[in-house]
Amino acid sequence: MLLLIGLLAAPPLRAQAEGDLERDYRSQCVWFDEAELVAASAHRWLPRPAALQGEERQPLADADFYRVIGRDDLADQYRTNQALRWALIGVGAGLNALGLAAVAAGPALFAPSHQRPVEARCGDIVPLLVAVFGGSASALLGTGLWAFGVLLDPHPVDLATARELVDEHNKRLLGELKIDE
Repeated sequence: MLLLIGLLAAPPLRAQAEGDLERDYRSQCVWFDEAELVAASAHRWLPRPAALQGEERQPLADADFYRVIGRDDLADQYRTNQALRWALIGVGAGLNALGLAAVAAGPALFAPSHQRPVEARCGDIVPLLVAVFGGSASALLGTGLWAFGVLLDPHPVDLATARELVDEHNKRLLGELKIDE
């Protein structure tokens, strides 16, 4: 009699265990929400679908996305690209500010003195030209570095490859939990 009760109780326990596995899968799977685009932000000019984890819709931003799908190498590459990006923006902004300051201050600091004869003033123009042209070159270079940093996408893979990585992660998760697709 006890054996019969044990056999009758086994299928619900198995169904409960399978339900737990499916619940685990639904809480750990990664997906893209096409309806929820990540708006243009400090590191993206084009919107991308939001990467989310589980039914709770936990947002996976930046390097966390790559870490969750098991690609720590891509997470490290993302962080390196992001550091490069911010360095370019910072150096570019600094060079731009320095160049604009040199252009603005050059005439005030190096203007030829009108109290000396013209022949003596010819040499006075060289520091002014260096300040104006050097400052202009610095501002132009700084603007270029800044723009390159702003436009640099720190993601090491494009969106299509990211979708493939998510599919691989979810299939691997199904295999680990021993759930049939």
